[in-house]
Formats: sequence, C-alpha cells, structure tokens
Amino acid sequence: MITEAQREERKLGIGGSDMPIILGLSNYKTPYQLYLEKIGESVGDDAQTPYQYWGQQLESVIRDEFAKRNNVIVETPDTSIHPFHDYLRGNVDGFIPAWNAVLEVKCSAGFMAHEWGEDGSDVIPMQYLVQVAHYCAVLNADFAYIAVLIGGNDYREFKYTRNFELESKIMDAAKTFWECVTTKTH
Repeated sequence: MITEAQREERKLGIGGSDMPIILGLSNYKTPYQLYLEKIGESVGDDAQTPYQYWGQQLESVIRDEFAKRNNVIVETPDTSIHPFHDYLRGNVDGFIPAWNAVLEVKCSAGFMAHEWGEDGSDVIPMQYLVQVAHYCAVLNADFAYIAVLIGGNDYREFKYTRNFELESKIMDAAKTFWECVTTKTH
C-alpha cells in the first residue's frame, strides 16, 4: 500500500516509472489510468503486489552488490527535479558520482529472462530503457546502469549511454501528457 505522502508526490510531476505508462509500454496501467491518478481522481487499487514488495526488499541488496562488483560508491539521493521543467522528476535507486551515472535496480521474474540481454550488454526491456533515459535527462547523467536480479539468482548488469534523440521524444511525450494533467483535458 502506498502512503498518502507518496500519493501526493505522484501528483507533482512525472517520474521515470510513469514514462513507460505514458508511452503505452506498461502492462499494468494505461495512460488514462495514470492521468486520473495525477489529477486525483484515481479509483484504482494501490495495494502492493508481491513482485513490488520483494523488489523493494531486495533493492538495497542488489544496489550493494553492484557497488561491490564495480568498486564504486552508490548514493541514494532524494527526488531530483529537472532544472528547466519542474514537472519532470527522478526517484532514482542510486547515483554514482564518480561516473555521473544513474543506477536503476530491478528484480525480474524468471519467465521474463528472455527480455534481457547478456550480462554487460545494452539489451534491456523497452519499458526500463525509457525509464533510465528519463532519469538521465532529469539528472543530466552521462550513463545509466541497470542491475537486475532475474528469477532470484541470475544477477546481470547493463549500461545505457545517453541517446538525446530518444530523450527528446520522451520529453515531448511527457510535456504533452503533463499539459493534459494541468488543464484536466484528455
């Protein structure tokens, strides 16, 4: 279950996990459902799924494993806000100052393993690609690393290098969506 504070934070802007929804890449929520949530008219169930619960529980373990394997310090910053578009937000799982890079942590079910590339590649599911591209734009980070635990025992790391063309398309979609939210039109 999300808290009232988390619910209010969601209304303040567009976070990285909102981007796959806005772009129609989510299997869990439609853009219209997200719109209703942002304007405070959501009637959906905010109950946490077991996948979400265990993902939250394992996040720090996976983040620590990434730091250990790569011999880096990973910070856990508060919500970041884009310097020019205050509706663009980033609640990153970690930030690596030495590399000016975002760290996104994922837990993935074993049956989803085929969507992930080989360890060390840049082949990640599209919904996570747009999420980390959003974070790089918000934080002006050069890279994003994705550390994923698949099926509870298959640890892999991936790297996203900024793609400004992709980010531009994401930012355009976010702007259009946010205009609908602020004017309460759809």
